[in-house]
Amino acid sequence: MAAALSNFEKRIYSTPLVNIVRAIKSGDESEFRSLYDNYFRRVYFFALKSVKDPTEAEDLSQNIFLKAWENRHRFKDDLDIEPQLFQIAKSTIIDYFRAKTTQQQLIKALAEDAPVNRGANPPQFSEQSKVLIYLQKAIEDLPPKRREVFKLSRYHGLTYDEIAQELSISKNTVHVHITKALATLRKKSLPDS
Repeated sequence: MAAALSNFEKRIYSTPLVNIVRAIKSGDESEFRSLYDNYFRRVYFFALKSVKDPTEAEDLSQNIFLKAWENRHRFKDDLDIEPQLFQIAKSTIIDYFRAKTTQQQLIKALAEDAPVNRGANPPQFSEQSKVLIYLQKAIEDLPPKRREVFKLSRYHGLTYDEIAQELSISKNTVHVHITKALATLRKKSLPDS
């Protein structure tokens, strides 16, 4: 037995794709909301398959739709919306892993008190050292519980579930701590050299 189609899916099959893509490109929030409602689960499971953490997958899914909305003017009128959305998803997930790898390299370098690029010449090492020291100071300035949750996530690579279990707190509390820690670290700008 075939599943019933949603109104959005019926429109996709009955309305020329150009009209749906153009509506979203022109800022039609209700059309975008329909896209969100109909594709969120698929995008979420696509992200979950990569990151293996439900909370991270949900955060990524929100970011994917945010990027889709912010870059809606880039959608191509002659292409189906689904592959364009999943291209954004793929790029966002790749960026996530790149950022996580870079963070882990910085943190490892901090822990080892070594430059990220072993071939760095003294001026580059000096700049890297300043950034690493500033980052470490910003992390140490976080409230104690937030700092502990952040370090377990970013230094030790624990999932939200593992952190929640280890600290006897809810997974949502872990999510709140990580979100607030990242927001604080983003707000702090590097000092001028």
